Amino acid sequence: MPEAAKQFIQIKGLRYYYRKDGHAPEFVLDGIDLTINKGEYVAVIGANGSGKSTLLKHFNGLLTPAEGNVWISGLNTRDYDNMRDIRGTVGMVFQEPDAQIVATVVEEDVAFGPENLGVPQDEIRRRVDWALDTVGMSELKNRPSHLLSAGQKQLLVIASALSMKTKCLVLDEAASMLDPYARFKLMDTIARLHGKGMTVVTATHNMDEAALAQRIIVLSKGRISLEGPPGSIFTHDVDELKELKLAPPATVRIARRIAEQKSHFPEDILSVSGLVSEIARCYERSLNS
Repeated sequence: MPEAAKQFIQIKGLRYYYRKDGHAPEFVLDGIDLTINKGEYVAVIGANGSGKSTLLKHFNGLLTPAEGNVWISGLNTRDYDNMRDIRGTVGMVFQEPDAQIVATVVEEDVAFGPENLGVPQDEIRRRVDWALDTVGMSELKNRPSHLLSAGQKQLLVIASALSMKTKCLVLDEAASMLDPYARFKLMDTIARLHGKGMTVVTATHNMDEAALAQRIIVLSKGRISLEGPPGSIFTHDVDELKELKLAPPATVRIARRIAEQKSHFPEDILSVSGLVSEIARCYERSLNS
C-alpha cells in the first residue's frame, strides 16, 4: 500500500493558541508534525497543560489550527465544507459523557446521528442494533439514558459514534472517572474495536492504559518530546521521564526493582501476565542453577 494511502491523520506545523484577558497569545501547541496511520492505536500522554486535549480536538474539527494544517483521510479541517464528513469519520469520547448524550432513551440516542443524516429507517435500525451489540448494550436499548452508570454512558457515546460509521475513535480521558470494572469494560471494548480495524487515539494520565497502545506520543509544553512503542518510552531515561512528570506503569517499576538484583531480568514488561510469567521463569532458573 502506498504510504499516503496508509495515513489517516496527518498534521503539519500545527500551532494553536489561547488569548487570555487581552494578553499576548499563549501557544498551547507549538509546531506539531504527526502522522497516524489507518488502524493504528496511539496514546497521547503528558503533564497537565501539555496540550493533549487541544491536540485531540483538532482531530474532528472542534478546533482548527492557528497555523499549519490537519488532514483527516485527506480532508483539510480548515475547509468548512469538509466538516460534516470529518465529524462523521472521527468520533469523540470525552471525560463527561452526559454532555454528549442527547436523547432520553438509549436506542434513540444511538439513532440520533443517522437520522440527522437522512439515513433510511431500515438502515438506522440495522446500525442501532449493530452498534449496541458491538458495545454489549443490546439488552439496555430501552433504558432511560439518565439511569445508566458512568461506564454504560461512555459505552453509549461509543455506540452513537459507531452508528455514524465512524472510522476513528478519539478518547480524551474517557476512563478517568470510571470505577475499575467500568474502566476494564471500556478498555476491552476499545481493544476489540481496534482489533477489527478501528483507528484509536486516546489521551490519558493512566500509564497502564497508555501501555495498551501500539505507539505513544509524549507532549511537553505543546511539542512532541518523545515518540515510540510503549516498551521504549517507559524504559527511557528515568530522569527525563521525571522531568516530563511521567511515571512508568507499575509492571515496569517492579521489573526494574527485580532487575537491580537479577541482571538479566527484562525491564520493559508492560502487562501483569507478562510480569508473572517472567518471575516464574526466573524462579525456575534459580532452582536449576
